[in-house]
Amino acid sequence: MRLIAGTLLMLTAVFSPTTLFGQVTSLSPAKKPAENEKTAQIVLYPMAAPRPALKYQLLPPFLERRPGNAAVWWNRLLAERNVFFDRCYKEWEESGTIAQWLDIPLGTPQEKAYRETDLAKVIDILRGGGIYSDMERAARFESCDWQLPVREGNFIAMLLPEIQQSRMYARLLSAKARLEIVEGKYAEAVRTLQTGYAEARHVAQGPTLINSLVGVTIAGLMSYQVQQFVQQPDAPNLYWALSTLPRPLVDFRPGGEAESNLLYLQLPELCDLDKKQLSPEGWRDLLNKVVAETGRCGSDNYNSQKITEAAARLSILQGYPRAKRYLIERGRNAAEVEAMPVAQVILLYSLQVYDELSEEQCKWFFLPAAEAGDGPQRTGWQVNEEIAAREIIPLAHVFLPATEAAKNAETRCEWQIATLRIFEALRLYAAAHDGRLPERLSDITEVPIPMNPSDGKPFSYERQGNKAFLTSGKHPSGDFMPGRFEITLMPKAK
Repeated sequence: MRLIAGTLLMLTAVFSPTTLFGQVTSLSPAKKPAENEKTAQIVLYPMAAPRPALKYQLLPPFLERRPGNAAVWWNRLLAERNVFFDRCYKEWEESGTIAQWLDIPLGTPQEKAYRETDLAKVIDILRGGGIYSDMERAARFESCDWQLPVREGNFIAMLLPEIQQSRMYARLLSAKARLEIVEGKYAEAVRTLQTGYAEARHVAQGPTLINSLVGVTIAGLMSYQVQQFVQQPDAPNLYWALSTLPRPLVDFRPGGEAESNLLYLQLPELCDLDKKQLSPEGWRDLLNKVVAETGRCGSDNYNSQKITEAAARLSILQGYPRAKRYLIERGRNAAEVEAMPVAQVILLYSLQVYDELSEEQCKWFFLPAAEAGDGPQRTGWQVNEEIAAREIIPLAHVFLPATEAAKNAETRCEWQIATLRIFEALRLYAAAHDGRLPERLSDITEVPIPMNPSDGKPFSYERQGNKAFLTSGKHPSGDFMPGRFEITLMPKAK
């Protein structure tokens, strides 16, 4: 749980643009939304769907994909282009030239002036070259196996250097797409976005929730650039490109399945505990290892680890009678339980409690958010209460993953795609109806309108002249997530 929380903070610090999804502004006086609700300004121009409908696609098309392992090619990039990446780091982190440009609203006079002066000195970083060809090649492999040693013990200490590398790749792709959008090179921008979305899906195929979270954040960077794309006066309509993306776009199942088994990946000795035949000394040694490992993984420093271990030993003495009763109530022979070493009783009890709590929490993770409703939150409260009341060794407290936070991130990715689809549906409708916005979303009959992935309900829509307000009653939480969009429709570009 600590790992996930730390990762979310890291992702926010590294990836978030000034506004992750929309230009957040002061609230419109036309309708007062809920307190603290963020409103994003969106400007749209009428544009019909392209012909053929899938002229633009946001993942590499089938005929360009090839069999093979993308991880091999993603991992080669840094070694082969280390001079290029050293320069990128300097311009991003030390001088901040590119980072400052990303914070200026696209297409404004200030942005244009900065692009023609400060950014011009380093714009070759974003203008193509071998590195982008290499990324395109990696993105077009159909599978991605990072070959992480997840079943070799000490899962929590496993190094993920490819995650650090993927961050820079995503930033480069996002900035390159932005430059192509502002220069009106829309086909090139779509191709760059294809590579970025494919990278997001590849990164998420690693069997950790950190892989999943980084994947969904990379997808968020691409979606932010799509939002800039759809606001350009002459940009092609991407409704069908967005609507035909896989759902979920970033698959959390590989990471979710692995981390729902985190305890057993960290301590493989606990697998099939019921079948083990150990001496009293063997059971004691195993319990000591579990206590020590739980203290190490649940503590931030050596002293607090020792305190945790001491507290666990005291808890064992106090909890032994309760553990015996539990095993007998669950069907074990009383005489058999009485004959067991104390360490065996404690371990069997602790594993059964852990499994109950883990599966109670994790069962919600694999349901779509709209189906799950408030089940994950309610269960999270109940599990926390049961952890405090039932655990002797704090296995669930230390090893249960933060599935609710991870699910929120997965839903946020789907919510972003859904809102982009609505923007494009509005542009499509306006192109067919004399440049007007619909009175209601249901008036759009040309294409399906997505439901809110957070709750499965329609988005709220209200038209006021050439403006409209799009609101989701429930939306995924996030520091930069707007809950409301103020949409202005401009005359069709000539």
